[in-house]
Amino acid sequence: MSIGALVLAAGFSTRMGCHKLQMRFGQKTVIEAVIDSLSPHCDTITLVTGHGADAVEALFIGHPHVHCLRNPNPADGMLSSFVLGLSDIHADRFFLLPGDEVTDFRQEGVGFHVGGRSDGRGAAAQD
Repeated sequence: MSIGALVLAAGFSTRMGCHKLQMRFGQKTVIEAVIDSLSPHCDTITLVTGHGADAVEALFIGHPHVHCLRNPNPADGMLSSFVLGLSDIHADRFFLLPGDEVTDFRQEGVGFHVGGRSDGRGAAAQD
């Protein structure tokens, strides 16, 4: 079973007043922390960018799990990013996250959410 992730990172951060995905979160940016939390559990991660796309995409050049898609109309809202990103998902199951949601994916939690893996990566296989 393949596991993917769709991360929506095209927003304008208007309420924040600055591009929150590029804010520091410990030793990384917020978006790097999100991707790093997903990477051990996902075969592929589709990252939909928009506002500030050049800077966000530059963080993941050469990343083995991340494929960036640029939403040409991020002002159309999060749903437009979801529809664009969904066209790039080829995994059996996937996580959907906004780009500013830093989550601590623990192995047992991932197994619960995706039903386990048979290849030993990420979550243990479930019956």
